[in-house]
Amino acid sequence: RVPDIAPLLKDQDPGVRRWAVDVLALLDARDQLDSVRSLLTDPDDRTRASTVTAVSRLGGATDLIEPLLRDRSPQVRMAAAECLPIAKIVALAKDPSSTVRLKFVDLAAAAKSAEVAEHVCALVADPEVAHAALAAVVLLGWKGDVAPIVALLKSHDDVLGPRALVALLNSGLPEAA
Repeated sequence: RVPDIAPLLKDQDPGVRRWAVDVLALLDARDQLDSVRSLLTDPDDRTRASTVTAVSRLGGATDLIEPLLRDRSPQVRMAAAECLPIAKIVALAKDPSSTVRLKFVDLAAAAKSAEVAEHVCALVADPEVAHAALAAVVLLGWKGDVAPIVALLKSHDDVLGPRALVALLNSGLPEAA
């Protein structure tokens, strides 16, 4: 029952707080949104990440979640990215964490968003996310500047080189040349 769970949002143990947030979201306890929302500033990174997801599920406005794209924790930034429209998370393409940049690429590919394809294409030059970015570029049907992809043809990587060639062929290189 919700009345039994809500007090656990104030428990000393971050694991208990996180569990309470998750359960309230699963129960669709929208009447608890304000209480859940208070944990967006929890000192525990995992609790904040769970809270972002819960606030989104409970109907919290994106203006509550968007500031968390700048959170100190990559886990929280990724949780926020999953809850926001793709156009609002473009800044994550330049995030210091390669894990967050990978999340951006994955979300852009899943959204099949042409409006962020240029940012994904720029990431093919990033060695930490190049493989995923190239796959996303193919999926997104990138037709813009292919210079970052052409540069990968010289790669000595047995996967990047062929992926770059597929991306170039997919981009309509003969027309672009």
